[in-house]
Formats: sequence, C-alpha cells, structure tokens
Amino acid sequence: MKYYKVWVFRLFIYVLTLNIVCFLLTIAYVEPFHNGAQYALNMLILGTLSTLCLLAGMVMVILCIKNKAVDDIKTWIATIGLTLFLIASILIPFIENQ
Repeated sequence: MKYYKVWVFRLFIYVLTLNIVCFLLTIAYVEPFHNGAQYALNMLILGTLSTLCLLAGMVMVILCIKNKAVDDIKTWIATIGLTLFLIASILIPFIENQ
C-alpha cells in the first residue's frame, strides 16, 4: 500500500485547517481585550505547525510524482493545493515588503 498517497491528502487538510484557524484568530483579535504576547505565541505555534506540515506534504508530493502515483482525485487536489500554499508562502513576504 502506498501510504504517502494517503498522507499527502491528510497533510493538505492539516495545512488548510491550520491556516483557517490562523485567519480566524487574526480577525477575532482585538487589541484592548486580548493579550498580545499570548496571541503572538499562538500564531507562532500555529505557523510553525503549518509550515512543518507543508514541508512534509511537499516531500510526499515529490514521492507521489516520482513513483507516478498521482492517479486519484484526492492526490491531485492535495498536490495542487500544497503547491499553491508553497507558492503563496514564498511570494507573500515579497509582496508585503513593497
């Protein structure tokens, strides 16, 4: 059984979920009512977990492509989604600095 095909989709769901949680925490943050240090720590932890899942997912995507195992819709969605997350995580810091 090719476990990396299953893990590609799981890691994509993990990355997607962690980014949605980060987004919801960001829009719910109000300066006077929340602790800024705790918010920063939570975002650091969630961002680190999301990045680790993204990197592990990209390793699994490379394994899928190398072994020509991209044959079902879940693997295709995970491959495209993780690639888009990787491109976004590389490009967004350059866009923010301009």
